[in-house]
Amino acid sequence: MTTAKHLLWSDEYLLTLFASLDNYCFWNNSKDGGFRIDRFLLLKKFCPAIGIFKLPMDPDDKGLPTFTPVFIRGNRIQEVDGNTIQVIIERLLELWDADTGGNVGGELIVKMGFTHKLFDDKGLKNLSRKTGIEVLKDTPRSAYIFFSNGWVEVTADGTSNLKTYEQIPADKFIWENRIIQDDYVTKTSDIQGKTYFLDFISNLSRDEEGNVSKGNLDRIMLALGYLSHRCQIADMRQWVLVVDRNASPNGQANGGNGKSILIRSLFGFLNACEIDGREFRKSSGDRFAFSSVSASTDIVYFDDADSNFDLKRLYSKVTGSWQVDVKFKDTFTIPDKDAPKVAITSNYTLGGDDSSTQRRNFQIEVSDYYKTQREEYGLRPTDLHDQKLIAVKGGGWNADDWGHYYSTICDCISLYLKKGLPTQSEESITFKRNRLCAQMPVDDKEGLLDYFFDLLQSAVKTGAEIFAEVFYKKTREKFDFPEKFTNREIWELLKRVGKAFRLVPNHDHKGCLKQQRLCGEERKTRWLDEGMQDYRDSNGKDPLEDTNSKVYVFTVTSFLTPQDVCMSHSTDFNKSSDEMTFSTGM
Repeated sequence: MTTAKHLLWSDEYLLTLFASLDNYCFWNNSKDGGFRIDRFLLLKKFCPAIGIFKLPMDPDDKGLPTFTPVFIRGNRIQEVDGNTIQVIIERLLELWDADTGGNVGGELIVKMGFTHKLFDDKGLKNLSRKTGIEVLKDTPRSAYIFFSNGWVEVTADGTSNLKTYEQIPADKFIWENRIIQDDYVTKTSDIQGKTYFLDFISNLSRDEEGNVSKGNLDRIMLALGYLSHRCQIADMRQWVLVVDRNASPNGQANGGNGKSILIRSLFGFLNACEIDGREFRKSSGDRFAFSSVSASTDIVYFDDADSNFDLKRLYSKVTGSWQVDVKFKDTFTIPDKDAPKVAITSNYTLGGDDSSTQRRNFQIEVSDYYKTQREEYGLRPTDLHDQKLIAVKGGGWNADDWGHYYSTICDCISLYLKKGLPTQSEESITFKRNRLCAQMPVDDKEGLLDYFFDLLQSAVKTGAEIFAEVFYKKTREKFDFPEKFTNREIWELLKRVGKAFRLVPNHDHKGCLKQQRLCGEERKTRWLDEGMQDYRDSNGKDPLEDTNSKVYVFTVTSFLTPQDVCMSHSTDFNKSSDEMTFSTGM
């Protein structure tokens, strides 16, 4: 998690707390002439006197109250744990000895060191509760960004002028680690130099011809704005999934396009928790996977998610509160309105067409610009940006570069507050083809996809009723499926392709095959014309011999709109065919 360089318990501040040592002594003289630590006085009297409390959080899933320990100074709050609390108190005692020339503080430090589990979870539960804390935080219509020299408010209309901390209402508090340890440049004219960050996200937005696509750029900016807005709007909670537009159709890992750089670029702006996406698998179920999430975490980032990444484990995280289980510590719950946003990067075509996944999925695609530059010209991202790393402290950016970055992020937030997130998941034709190809269980993946698509288009054009048995027979004759791959699974693949391109089999039957009698002359003739005279059902019977026998059939309905882009073979792609299109219909 990103932490503030400035700690609330600086030596300068601790020097002002010596009166607390005199007025709230937490020790008594013992019979042997030493000191005895009074836990009640320490936790209930002394800690609150120097600013250490427990801050109530939401109840856990069993309805029990939860809390997180904090250090409060003025209207600033910083999270602490048991070890940090002990460090603060020991440093205060050291400074006290240095000021008085005594050694009482040193003796107390030794005594505290031998006091068993002084600040364990049981001890922290006995800290005084701090109520009435109202944190100044983002709302559905605004965002507050804090800098070393002041703060700004971002709305759909833009970014305000810089405000002083004295303008924060006296009854409002702010998280210390949400203060960016840089000055905010108040006027665009004050900023000189190149727009490295805007150049970077523009490169990620390039289309197949190498031009920056405004639609792609807007989508990336919306994603950055959504992640940077510290407010959960109930009907807009989604994860952001960043993928390669030219993902491998064979499902192979294909990285190096700047996806991780894009999400990590927010780490200088947000409090982030990074989790290895390769470890967050469907077979894992680790209840401590989110143990590094804290009450002030803004974004949880899953890096390099592989093909076994468990999206379903995130369903509740983008719809409800966050319960955080930490080994050997008490569980605490972050309320849904303050829950962190979720971002995922993957070299694979994750997710599915099911509605539960799609309504939670905000997908953005990045171009292969940086990968191409490296493979064809040997140029790394730093070579393309004057040997400077993107949004990395110590990576070469000067104050003006950071000024451009913060200004761009504020623009992204403003764009999000103005437009919100699209109501439907979108993907380019290129990515859609590659995603579907990755699901084809045959060697000729693109050939099977094109076969399905051509069949669907032809069925729409002719309005013909298709025998499912004929479809299965012809499909298996053309492609070599795995031994145990069933006809039902072939049907589901066809439906998946149809749904992706709004060519829906048996829409009026909710995607289920229909049964029709084969006794009519027209159907019998078509059946025989399709070469099915030798067909036998699963019971070995010829359906032509039984007047009551039924076969399965389907028709295809088109839901294409003028805005939809018709799919063609991959060799026919052009600039217009790679525009974003709806991935799920109706």
